[in-house]
Amino acid sequence: MIERKDDYQIILNNLRGETALIPLANLLGKKIVNVMHLNIFPELAQIFKNYQTNIITISQAQEENFPDLNYLSTIYNPINPTLFPYNNKPKNYALMISTIGYHKNQKDTILACQKAEIPLILAGKIRDIEYFEKEIKPLINNTNVVYKGELNFQEKIELYRNAKVFLFPIKWQEPFGLVLIEALSCGTPVIAYPHGGPKEIIENNMNGYLVENVEQMADKIKIIDQIDRLSCRKDVEKRFSETIIGKQYFETINSLI
Repeated sequence: MIERKDDYQIILNNLRGETALIPLANLLGKKIVNVMHLNIFPELAQIFKNYQTNIITISQAQEENFPDLNYLSTIYNPINPTLFPYNNKPKNYALMISTIGYHKNQKDTILACQKAEIPLILAGKIRDIEYFEKEIKPLINNTNVVYKGELNFQEKIELYRNAKVFLFPIKWQEPFGLVLIEALSCGTPVIAYPHGGPKEIIENNMNGYLVENVEQMADKIKIIDQIDRLSCRKDVEKRFSETIIGKQYFETINSLI
């Protein structure tokens, strides 16, 4: 970056490690735009404030705790919809793909599916071993509750496309929720807790439901067929396709040049 400082005008940082790049950009006299893929925490907010760092958030929820920083724009995460093909004839199971941990809350997913009497498939890396062993593993029976572990891309696509509903009852402030738009692109509606990014992705009665607890989730699972799967797909094409998001980045960055 130092050797080629005359070859660029702006640094667009998508990496964690902002505290190394921000002083470097200041030293080089370059504008830097930092894209926040995780939530902002107090120490980082202070650095952003000290250097008047330009920030792009991936959900408006990321701005709530530190509203006085230099936010350029909220630009949602994108996907290429052609890689997540639409399917209008799902099978009878619910799906949750996520790292396994207390903050992701697979336990509520299992309880809701038991109440709604629908089979559940879980997939994802085990981040919290204690949580998995104590809360999740005892409920896995490979019939009504199946755990697939970590998946390759094609395995993930097949599960998305064929699921009747995607569940996401997170306990923390999710920065965005990329799995939600991946599922929606395949036509699979989403039921989620309204913490962080999901409340900006999911619109009630249009592409899924926002709920507060296990009982509400189970009730919505029972009526999930009322959601038009094609509307889910079209919403992704309209709001989250890489072409749309690319234009938003271009316009935002270009405004600084």
